Amino acid sequence: MEIKQIEQNFVPVIESSSVLLTPTWDKQIAAWVSRLSSPPLLVAIGIALAAASIGSSSAWLWAAFYTALAILLPVIYIVWKVQRGEIADFHIKERSERIRPMLLTLILSSVGWLVMWWAKAPLTLSIFAGAGVIQVAFLLGVTLRWKISGHSTAAAGFAVFVLALFGRPATPILLLIPLVVWARMHRHRHDLAQTIAGSLAGIAYMLVVLYLVNLNGLTFSF
Repeated sequence: MEIKQIEQNFVPVIESSSVLLTPTWDKQIAAWVSRLSSPPLLVAIGIALAAASIGSSSAWLWAAFYTALAILLPVIYIVWKVQRGEIADFHIKERSERIRPMLLTLILSSVGWLVMWWAKAPLTLSIFAGAGVIQVAFLLGVTLRWKISGHSTAAAGFAVFVLALFGRPATPILLLIPLVVWARMHRHRHDLAQTIAGSLAGIAYMLVVLYLVNLNGLTFSF
């Protein structure tokens, strides 16, 4: 009887523990939104879309060069740091852990932009690369003092770019911005101010890029 009583007492504890360990549907959605809106992924997709809008083989080669140098290498560095236990997770929750990866990204993206400019890569891609350097430098400067949301920055910039590229039919892409804001706050990675600041930074960055592209008589009509 005593053993049966002990088992009965432990059943509620085990059931409540399993509920706590199993993420609810909203947390699972927030986690997937965060994964799919990862800045390296959205930037890589944006570069690919820019290359596709140009349509030449050289544009694709330059896009691949920039992606490998300024996106893939920093990602490999972050994964290596995570495996060594020097960074808690790939999305780098702690502000202090973001400094070195962002500094590496700034250096590599600067090198990529200088090579593209010197070698006369397609101007649209060079403008994207140059503006990307400015954006990374801005985010790094802010991160030294404050934890701004890189996911929100990337999502907002990407949404504005897709809207400029495809026009009114792509308007629903703007819903990505509040969705990412919700996900980052729901996962307790950022507060409202950090996500709004990141979103505004991404929108401003992309509007500057599009203005410079149009100023040079190039592809987009935003």
